[in-house]
Amino acid sequence: MFQQSIEARVRCLFIVAVAFSGLSSSGHAQRGPGTSSIESSNNIVETGRFELRLFEAPAGVETYRIARQGESLVLSSEFQYSDRGAQVSLAGTLRMRADYTPEELEVKGTGADYSAKVENGVATVRDGDRSRRVEVPERFYTVPGYAPVSVHMMLLRYWTRHAVVGSIPTLFGSEARVEHRGVDKVRLGGKNVVLQRYAVTGIIWGREWLWLNASKQIVAVITFSTGLNPIHAVRPGFETAMPALLASATSDGARELARVVQRTSPAHKPALAIAGASLIDGSGNAPVRDAVVVVRGDRIVSAGPRSSVSIPAGAELVDASGKTILPGLWDMHAHHDQVEWGPAYLAAGVTTVRDCGNLVDVKLTLRERVESGNAVGPRLLLAGLIDGKGARALGPIQVDSRAGALAAVQQFKRKRFDQIKIYEYVKPDLVRIIAAEAHRLGMTVTGHVPRGMNAFEAVEAGMDQINHVHSIPPVMLSDAEKARLAKAGEGGLLTFSNITNAVQPDSIEARRAMAFFKDHATVVDPTMALFEVMVHKPGESIEPFEPGVAKAPPELATQINLMGFPNELGGIPRQAFASCLSILGALHKAGVRIVAGIDGGVPGHTLYRELELYVKAGFTPMEAIRAATIVPAQTMNLQSEIGTVEPGKRADLILVDGNPIEDIGNIRRVSAVIARGRLYDSRALWNSVGFKN
Repeated sequence: MFQQSIEARVRCLFIVAVAFSGLSSSGHAQRGPGTSSIESSNNIVETGRFELRLFEAPAGVETYRIARQGESLVLSSEFQYSDRGAQVSLAGTLRMRADYTPEELEVKGTGADYSAKVENGVATVRDGDRSRRVEVPERFYTVPGYAPVSVHMMLLRYWTRHAVVGSIPTLFGSEARVEHRGVDKVRLGGKNVVLQRYAVTGIIWGREWLWLNASKQIVAVITFSTGLNPIHAVRPGFETAMPALLASATSDGARELARVVQRTSPAHKPALAIAGASLIDGSGNAPVRDAVVVVRGDRIVSAGPRSSVSIPAGAELVDASGKTILPGLWDMHAHHDQVEWGPAYLAAGVTTVRDCGNLVDVKLTLRERVESGNAVGPRLLLAGLIDGKGARALGPIQVDSRAGALAAVQQFKRKRFDQIKIYEYVKPDLVRIIAAEAHRLGMTVTGHVPRGMNAFEAVEAGMDQINHVHSIPPVMLSDAEKARLAKAGEGGLLTFSNITNAVQPDSIEARRAMAFFKDHATVVDPTMALFEVMVHKPGESIEPFEPGVAKAPPELATQINLMGFPNELGGIPRQAFASCLSILGALHKAGVRIVAGIDGGVPGHTLYRELELYVKAGFTPMEAIRAATIVPAQTMNLQSEIGTVEPGKRADLILVDGNPIEDIGNIRRVSAVIARGRLYDSRALWNSVGFKN
């Protein structure tokens, strides 16, 4: 029941609080897709339509019209789309002068109720029941991060009309900038079509991308939220161009960030020696004091006490006195759909991520650029997402037959994916077929426990790993106890909370479940830190338990702080979170393999919180560190290459101020990272993507 309720709630809230910030700033153009110029007695001068695509699949539409009213232009817009059955809608009205200077904006809909009205050089900006007054400069626009696509389309028209240079305030607390980034050529209907590529920054965190044709019409928009909900708007007829446009935008953004970072983290000499730090090598052994680690190229040459390690002549020497050297960290539940995540991950000391699905062409492009040294970011291991078919299914790869299931697995194998990720609506009888084919091809299987199965059945069908801890509690209760809870008639989220709170980790049923997972070598990435964010009160800052949000760009921090469960649910989800933390501790104590992953939240920082929560659940700090280093490497069968600091292994390392074994909170104090043998300054990496240090 939790899978049906909490996951829907989490995803729905993410859409409202985070992903819409991506969609809303997506569309910018001289004229929208499918627009036509109409001069008639009703004063309508333009109409248009966008197809909205979520995770590369059609999800909804936006329609708009522009009409003359006296000396003003008035844009009226409505959009709606569905994410796995959750309906989201929004309506906006924007009154402008003839030169597109905004006069009044009102936006209402799912999770939104705000406005801005300009009078006599002063704007009254309202968000819900809070309002403030802002003096209006000569150049400005009024565009929040959460508004219809066509409202943002007007931003580009204003920008072009006024020949804006630099950035302008939006009245909603951000600075918007539009930049022409180049030209893309696509083949459509047997013809070559030339498109102009633009980037928009300052509305959401990171870049959004749009393309205009020769007639100055918008043909495609791509936006990336915090990695969970990439949303596109596309002109009918240009759908087949989206993979190429995705790859182009990703390459452009990655290339630009690499240039920025390379100016602050130049390549070092052939050999690099890090001396004077304590070494936590990830093996579980006690730290080595006053250690030296020597790197040549992208490999560790030697590591150990200073007395036993020779520093090569001519090596670049890094004095790491007072610091700790650790293996590079892993995020085992990433959604790396946005190029800005790359520098943020490295800044946090994350050198390898297991990506759990979404935009295939973005992943492939990022992986190729990282492997070739032309992008700044962690090493990418990919899990290909497969769901069943239906209105609630996720993503473009949806199967409902044996042939379709086999073809999907084979397609991901050809693209060098490491795993298959099963999602919630795969039919139970197809799980075994998918898993068997994946195993035959040398891949492992992770994912959600599909509807109609429990965690035992999913593992027996061939799933090697389980995403999120929420699938575990139902198999830790007796049938009699579950029947009693069902009889109480509490559905949805309340049923999950009651199930979770009813679990006694030392009960016969719980011990049997933990023994089952251990015997089957099942791996769990619990994503507890994201769960903690979701159970906080929406609108309140998460800074008391996640200080990293205060360092995030304002447009990102605002959206993350909006995440959470509504007040009417009271303390129920918070109680469930505490119970899950106890269950996690029991799983670990029983020998079930746990790997750290975040599934969103504050880039980089949420992984720190994940490890802090593991210690709170009963892990030692060393065990928590291993859950983000060697244990993921073992899980992905890369333990001979990575995960510990040993000669011959890849030179993926981090330097931390202080000792995280003494206090796991010190893991937040990453000062430098070595990825593929190259030394990066964390401060410079954070700055490159708008974070404060």
